[in-house]
Amino acid sequence: MYNKINQLLINLLGVKITRLIKPRSLTTKNRGSQNLIIEFLGPPGVGKSTFCRYYLNHHKTQFKKEILTGTNFHAYLKGTRFTLKGMQDKVLDLMIKHYAHKNNDPVLRYKGLCSFKFFLDRDFLINHYLKNKIIFLDEERLLHFFLEEGGQFTKDEFSDYLKNRVFICCYGSTERVVKHIKKRAKKGHILPFHRGLKDGELYEFVDKAVKNALKRYEKLKKLGGKTVKINIDDPLEKNREVLDLFLQKELKIGV
Repeated sequence: MYNKINQLLINLLGVKITRLIKPRSLTTKNRGSQNLIIEFLGPPGVGKSTFCRYYLNHHKTQFKKEILTGTNFHAYLKGTRFTLKGMQDKVLDLMIKHYAHKNNDPVLRYKGLCSFKFFLDRDFLINHYLKNKIIFLDEERLLHFFLEEGGQFTKDEFSDYLKNRVFICCYGSTERVVKHIKKRAKKGHILPFHRGLKDGELYEFVDKAVKNALKRYEKLKKLGGKTVKINIDDPLEKNREVLDLFLQKELKIGV
């Protein structure tokens, strides 16, 4: 994998990594299986993380497997390097080509690729080395890539990607999302997507993001993905009930 990133660095900056971290050897005694990934999707600032945390603290569904969240992977993946294989390796190749043709700052392109690589490593770890876990994720990026680059993957590859995943599609009114973003900004928490946008620009950006989120939900349903819509404008407790009911009735979890 680092040979690939080195080639990108040479193309962008004319430099390469001279000291590489040797990939860690992980046991393959128990290949990853019987995991369920529950992914919260939606436009930046809609409140995915807030609802995810609330649900984890108040759910009524009786999960029989160990629950993990995205934060459980940060410390481990920070010091670990994987030699990606299969689908994840194919996605990495496509992402390198994608970032190589962007017109923004080369350093930002490289940082963007390294950030995406974290999501690939995590997905590879979950699907190859974990067993009997339920993983809640609220910052997933792989699905967006699959939907945007659908023509690059076979039907079997996409079906394999979807088989152990559930997608919680969060949306809300543009006005509410904009209000939430401004409230966070006053506390110093502002996402890169929103930085420097004037009121009109922010409203337009959010309105487009909300509409795209609903389009992704419809596309997921057509492709056979297990998904449910959550209106973040509704009270947290009501949305908790909606998600509990979905997991219990549609997936037979906790019943």
